[in-house]
Amino acid sequence: MPWFVADNSSLDQLVSFLISQEWSCVGFSSQLVAGRRARLPSRRAATVHCYTSGGPTGQIGAAVLETCQGFCYPVLGGLPHSERLEAVDAFKHRLKPALNRYVTFMGLECDVAAFEKLVATPPRHRVEYYMMQATGPPATGRPAQLTQEPFVRRAATSDIKRLLPLQLEYEREEVLLPNRSLNTEATRRQLRDDLKSQVIYLAELNGVPIAKAGTNARGFRYDQIGGVFTDRQYRNRGVGAHLMNVLMRRLRDEGKAVCLFVKTHNYAAQKMYRNLGFNRGEPFVICYYH
Repeated sequence: MPWFVADNSSLDQLVSFLISQEWSCVGFSSQLVAGRRARLPSRRAATVHCYTSGGPTGQIGAAVLETCQGFCYPVLGGLPHSERLEAVDAFKHRLKPALNRYVTFMGLECDVAAFEKLVATPPRHRVEYYMMQATGPPATGRPAQLTQEPFVRRAATSDIKRLLPLQLEYEREEVLLPNRSLNTEATRRQLRDDLKSQVIYLAELNGVPIAKAGTNARGFRYDQIGGVFTDRQYRNRGVGAHLMNVLMRRLRDEGKAVCLFVKTHNYAAQKMYRNLGFNRGEPFVICYYH
């Protein structure tokens, strides 16, 4: 029951495997999207490992994305419990040489937990989420309850300077790990890249951004939403829901289904997403080792 490194001969089968469960692994599948085609990432950037029961010509039952930055994204699919244990154990020899490079494990909790057992030390931080996917039609949603209706539009690269304060507040509240400090320049660079490659919408009043929402991974059939944030003084007024509705309509007009993951203790966000037609799925985790 071997693991092998994916190449162009196995690409179509790998894509089919990921698409079959893409709502839970868009962060992985998005690395294979190149416009309207599929392609493997450069080996200088990442390696994709595939598991089959009959060699490279067999059916793919699991896959792992391993990046040069130390990011590991396992997807074990629907493997039976016994075979899941065998597959993870068989990956051990591939994992050990790279353990000192691993910074982050990410994926469904059941998949990440299986790989965590191969690591001698526990992660420094383990952040727990729920996967959610929108299964119904776009919600009507009440308009923002403000005296002045916010103007909603797609953000452009020219909005970096105006969006940066909101992005920094989002990262302080939702992303920053304990005992870490923000790197403003790194945030600016990432925001610039996201504005080029992702679909990001903003809501603004008098030319000042007060809320943002966008994709953070774009797969074959699913887009994953992230970075949803409203300035504190405008919360609980329907701004976030209104912005999400506009974004979701845009993505669905492109023929994409929509998913996201939300922290298990963020009850306000979970309520908003349920009202927008999202259903809660399986637990999802990100484990930070360094």
